[in-house]
Amino acid sequence: MVLEAHYLPCLEYFWLARQHATLEPWEWYEKQSYRNRAHIAAAHGAMTLTVPVHVFGKMRMNETPIDYRQKWQNQHWRTIESAYRKAPFFEHYADELKNILYEKHPSLFELNYNLIAFAWKALSFPQKMELTNSWSEEEHPTIHPKKKSHYKGKPYRQVFSSDFLPNLSFIDVLFCTGPQANKIICNS
Repeated sequence: MVLEAHYLPCLEYFWLARQHATLEPWEWYEKQSYRNRAHIAAAHGAMTLTVPVHVFGKMRMNETPIDYRQKWQNQHWRTIESAYRKAPFFEHYADELKNILYEKHPSLFELNYNLIAFAWKALSFPQKMELTNSWSEEEHPTIHPKKKSHYKGKPYRQVFSSDFLPNLSFIDVLFCTGPQANKIICNS
């Protein structure tokens, strides 16, 4: 299955990718998509994190530069830390995630690829993740903020557990359930 490279992808993304995944570095960057945004749990519900990018017309994901003039890394990390530092498995995964976020990546694709590779390892997916060699016109499954998701997800205990928030970034299930995250995603 060929997938877009999302920023801190949601659980539906990994549910689709659980058998096999090929990432598409040659796809076109699309504004207002999950390519540069993610949803996490916060005290007052879901919160969106957005990576600022420089887009000049139509650009491929592996050519889309991140705007490092904005201090988005500090903002994202402080928000993630504030939301999840009390989660049972935060300390176990926090340093590696922080290192990836603070690294200066040459493109949005590189950032997303490194985050997805981190998730792949942390979620203990056994199969190898691959990359396409060139742009493919074939249809890809699309997970988009403006399209209704039919993914329900298996509920698990969240840090702010008044109402279950489904389909957040994988970091939510990872920080909250640790080694059980794979089972929760695959059984959804």
